[in-house]
Amino acid sequence: MSEFLAYLTAGSPFDISIKSTSQSKITPSDIAACMSKFDTHTYLYALGKFCLDLNVIDRLLFFGELSARNKSWVKNIDDLKMAETLAKAALSDALGFNQCHHCNGTGEVAEKAEIKSCPNCNGKGQINFTEQNIADSLNITRHQFRKIKHRYTELLSEYNNMEIDIHFVIKEKLGF
Repeated sequence: MSEFLAYLTAGSPFDISIKSTSQSKITPSDIAACMSKFDTHTYLYALGKFCLDLNVIDRLLFFGELSARNKSWVKNIDDLKMAETLAKAALSDALGFNQCHHCNGTGEVAEKAEIKSCPNCNGKGQINFTEQNIADSLNITRHQFRKIKHRYTELLSEYNNMEIDIHFVIKEKLGF
């Protein structure tokens, strides 16, 4: 299914089509028509998640922060700042942007003219989203993060629901 959405990215050849099991051709227009029912936030999420369109990230972050600001638990300026930061972390997690920033995803770093395994990601090139990693990105302790983890989970579940909706609509509209 992500292959279908990938055809929406800028620069995709227009004449590429895929044959489904019913032997009908699926075009980028078909996919775009499927996504027309979505709100802007969900549409941008589909482009960012499935098409790897990094051009939508700023707008997607804006909508994520807007959604977080409207939560019932945002009562003061500190909650507002935390909501915006949690929105960034949830978006990164949902999109799968877990590349190690220390080694830029290579798993290796240069130390004293020597290439060594990255100590930050243990040579994997990717960081798992753990409570400690998220707490570090929020500049709070792990104990403090545990107190607000339900808020992070709430924001993350919104992206999960979007993804379910995207899969369902494409499957339904294209007859899979």
